[in-house]
Amino acid sequence: MAKINVNDKSYSIPKRLTTQQWMAVMSYDFEDPKFYPQIVAAVTGIPLGLIAKAPKEALVLAISLIVAKLNERKECKMKASDDLSFGEFVDMDIWLNLGTNLHLEDMIKLLEVNTRYADEALWAIDKFAEYRIFTYRQYKLLFGINDIDIEGNDHTHLERLHLARSWYRVIVGLAKDDVLKLDEVTEQPLKKILNFMALQKERALEEEQKRLEQKRKYDLQRRSR
Repeated sequence: MAKINVNDKSYSIPKRLTTQQWMAVMSYDFEDPKFYPQIVAAVTGIPLGLIAKAPKEALVLAISLIVAKLNERKECKMKASDDLSFGEFVDMDIWLNLGTNLHLEDMIKLLEVNTRYADEALWAIDKFAEYRIFTYRQYKLLFGINDIDIEGNDHTHLERLHLARSWYRVIVGLAKDDVLKLDEVTEQPLKKILNFMALQKERALEEEQKRLEQKRKYDLQRRSR
């Protein structure tokens, strides 16, 4: 446990960050040194007025130690990804895109992770993120996306909100515009819904192919007259 001495009083960078500490520091831009005092204060409890007067070198060292803690992961018990319902997968996907720092508590609750430590919570979320990429790759034709779209993290806020609206439109469509059936859709097993949607898209593509083929034959017949 690293110690920081200020005015003859000792403060510590904890061995493990709590989820509350993680959320507090992740609200700051680590690339901007002006936020270093706030970050160190949030983790150590040092009064902001005191840590703001610390030498730049001391702040940089403290930040490097904190960043190391933020990158730590510890395996924990969690809900099996294959047991996620369609609605749970959608919620996790949306929260992951909107920002883990904004929805960490919602995410670990859904994943049934019982912890107060960030390293365990983030391990579980990383595992879901891997499962999410695996799922999107399995259904690339359904979603009409490539690996760059799947793994891209540079979406704007509006694009992330568009994702949430897109998922809601999918759910409403599956419920046939019946608000009373929305829960029935979201409570279904994930793979059951995705396989159903994949079959629907396959049929739609086949129908479109038939339509284009008929149009091509019609155009050829018309030209030959």
